[in-house]
Amino acid sequence: QNGFDLIVTGTYINNGAYSTTNGNLVLNAAGSNTIGGTGSLNLGTGELQVNNQNHEILSTADLTLTGDISIASGISLTNNGSLTVSGDVTGTDGTSYWTNGSNATLNIDGTFLTTGVLNAYSTGNTVNYNGTTAQTIKNPSSSTYYNLTCSGASGSATKSMASDLDINGNLTISGT
Repeated sequence: QNGFDLIVTGTYINNGAYSTTNGNLVLNAAGSNTIGGTGSLNLGTGELQVNNQNHEILSTADLTLTGDISIASGISLTNNGSLTVSGDVTGTDGTSYWTNGSNATLNIDGTFLTTGVLNAYSTGNTVNYNGTTAQTIKNPSSSTYYNLTCSGASGSATKSMASDLDINGNLTISGT
């Protein structure tokens, strides 16, 4: 799938490997709006675009994405599973939402929601800033993370807080 967009208007399940060099995976759900599977997505210079309706990553999902995620204005993406993103997560504006649900895990090695709202207070969820370069820790709603992990290559992966934070569970710092 090189140079072309793949537009999905229903459920997206990936239990294998999806790869493109510069096409986008566009989620435009009209009814079903779930993302699942245990596979990998390599989008090259393309991005995962979450448009049209709110979407949910299933609790059974264990996905790895190489590329960026873009969340449209007024849209919410809720992660209830495990997602590793090697790229950036961006919101179109202040009404773009990322919610890490109970017991969910997000590993992010890029810029995370410089614009948009992060909800990371659900019981048992973890956000891991694991970039190999400097990252700014997003100030979530209520300034609250449940579990926050800062990891990455020693010496080059400085993590900086943008504001005061409350950690309701565990704070783990390693390799930074």
